[in-house]
Amino acid sequence: MLALRADWEALCDATPAATPFQRPAWGISWMRWEGIEHPRVVAVFCGADLVGMLPAFLWGSPQEPVLSLLGAGVSDHLDALAAPGFEEATLHAARGWLEESRPSWTSCAFDEIGPRALLRRLPPPRGSRATMREQSVCPVLVVGEREPVVERVVPRAQGARLRKARRRAERLGLVETLRAGAEDFPEILRILFALHARRWASRGETGMSRPGVLQMHERIAGAFAARGMLRLYALRVGGRYGAVVYGLREGARLHLYMQGIEPELEHVSPGVVLLGAALEDALAEGVREIDFLRGTEPYKYEWGAADEPNVRLCLETPGHALTERPLRR
Repeated sequence: MLALRADWEALCDATPAATPFQRPAWGISWMRWEGIEHPRVVAVFCGADLVGMLPAFLWGSPQEPVLSLLGAGVSDHLDALAAPGFEEATLHAARGWLEESRPSWTSCAFDEIGPRALLRRLPPPRGSRATMREQSVCPVLVVGEREPVVERVVPRAQGARLRKARRRAERLGLVETLRAGAEDFPEILRILFALHARRWASRGETGMSRPGVLQMHERIAGAFAARGMLRLYALRVGGRYGAVVYGLREGARLHLYMQGIEPELEHVSPGVVLLGAALEDALAEGVREIDFLRGTEPYKYEWGAADEPNVRLCLETPGHALTERPLRR
């Protein structure tokens, strides 16, 4: 995989529907975190150019090995990659490889396949049955014409809520919005994880507590910052960090992956203030879609988002039905 990294990155650049979760920075960091040493990858070349790719891995028991896409479990959008004009060639190569590798897996679980995903058109390999099962939804705010003022693209009630939250925050002192770059993102990322942990602890839950998660995202954020794709924002209210929003931009779409809010400042809605600033920044950059990613939290719909459904594409062989077990090994 490391040998393909530059070609993989170029293929993502060439694939119109690519998402941050398909980029090598995300996939390789995830592999290191999960300890995946031997991925299963279909690579399609046209001459010296990588024009298609299906990155996968095996998990489960020796008796019931399952094939899934790299990044499964923590990624909100997964798919094959194909440069324009090579979609059918990539699907043909993926189907052929699945048939040839059939002795190594009993079922496939391709998770978080979005509405525009290429794998929705994958023909099932011989000897297997394909089904698509509803899995999750990603609320998305679609912006029409270019409009730099966030209150003009969100519901009127949310615009009023944003203005009120800004006034409440200003009463506590100086309100600062920071956008982290390549130099200062590690500090802001650590603050995000601390706020996230505090918020979940206040509810008696653990959140993203698995060992090594912060280190994985430090590698991811560093790589995306180097490419100008990291969108990591922090809000300081009266000298205190009130909220952090962690997003990744891919083309005209901003993916909002995670946010953290200081529980003691929740009464002034710092998350609303910071999301408003992040969306306004995105609109000024020409972003046309704000993807709030998986989950149906009410605040996403308050901003005007509408559901986009993800499915799990299952390939099952006779006598080996795929259960709804979690992908974490």
